[in-house]
Amino acid sequence: QMELVNKFDNALAGVTGDGGSTGVVVNSGNRQTTGHYWVMQACPDEKAHSHEPTGDQHDKTQLNIGDEAPEGVDALAGRILAMFGPTRGFVAPAYVPGPHCNTRGLTALGKHLITAMVDKGMIVDPDHMSAAAQRSALDLLQTTVAPRERARAAKAKQPARRPALISSHSWGNDVIYQRIYALDGVVAPRTANATTFSDSWAQHKAWAAANAPKGYDFGLGYGADTNGLGGQPGPRSKPRTKLAYPQAGWRAPIGGVTLRQQRSGLKSFDINRDGVAQYGMFADWYQELQLAADEKHAAQGGGKAILADMLNGAETYLSMWERGVYGANDCVRDGSMPQLEDLHAALGLNVEGFLTAIGQPSSRDGSAYRYCAQGKDGEPTVVDVQFDTAGTASGVRPAVDASVHAAGVTAPAIVGPATGG
Repeated sequence: QMELVNKFDNALAGVTGDGGSTGVVVNSGNRQTTGHYWVMQACPDEKAHSHEPTGDQHDKTQLNIGDEAPEGVDALAGRILAMFGPTRGFVAPAYVPGPHCNTRGLTALGKHLITAMVDKGMIVDPDHMSAAAQRSALDLLQTTVAPRERARAAKAKQPARRPALISSHSWGNDVIYQRIYALDGVVAPRTANATTFSDSWAQHKAWAAANAPKGYDFGLGYGADTNGLGGQPGPRSKPRTKLAYPQAGWRAPIGGVTLRQQRSGLKSFDINRDGVAQYGMFADWYQELQLAADEKHAAQGGGKAILADMLNGAETYLSMWERGVYGANDCVRDGSMPQLEDLHAALGLNVEGFLTAIGQPSSRDGSAYRYCAQGKDGEPTVVDVQFDTAGTASGVRPAVDASVHAAGVTAPAIVGPATGG
């Protein structure tokens, strides 16, 4: 997994920037590193077509010298403003009123890198790229790379790799997140207090339901940005139900571990008061997420639903990556569906060998992989491939109580059928 940019423009793409007084500091770093400030201009009037997702598509709004920062200018930002103002060193930029868009998008070298990443089965993370660069990156994956992969797979009679794609910590925009779901990718929102994060969960689940391919397995990760500088969630404001810390502790949702309120010396950490004051308190945060979801999103399943989706986050991440490495098995008549005889021919292979030959199954349990395959009559059939205790494919049998639609995952309509070499 790799981001093309982080804080400073580079030869691959422009950045979305930081806002507020933090942006003043980082923008000065961009000037020091690249020789230029961020070239932020008023965003073009880009009205989405009726079939496209809608939402914010701009970069972070920048301050000018003399602007009043909504959160106030901290001491560090103030020193930098004084040092690099109009009379010191070089002239600070003057920006038009926001919202702002970085004029630097995805470069030809950036496009080459993304294509090479897909070829190597790497995960593309567009976070921190400018809005223009993110649009170009997803356009490239959607209209060029994915169709190329399907055409290549159909010609070689192999599973089609699907570009592995993630937004890892909310450095995109509303439209980008929806497009990532449409491309079978995953999104991990930036951590926030439990109330705000539960709102993100409900929003992202709705976006996935509206945009992701049929059969998409929703799961949600979280981007804590654990670099030592990124802020972590604070306490909720006026919750109806506070997190209780029972003397006996509580059982973790997986693993059977008993968790208790953390104490260091004389300090007892309480998420109701301290928020996530240290990384060990994410266990408390998971408990608090359930309370917040019960309060605000009971209609979406509340605490039980958000916990299930969070615990499924690792599986959906690995499945997304697996599709990028081995390809996906889709129940569509476009030449990519394996023949039933192909599955029989792959018996005796280990798990990796079988995935390489046939692609990702539509579902799996501890002993069998479920696939859609084409029988001798040309019709799709659903089968289970069994593996022995050594992890070797040992048999193919008809799936019990399974239809093509129940077992198969239809390919995203945006990818389209294979069209040749």
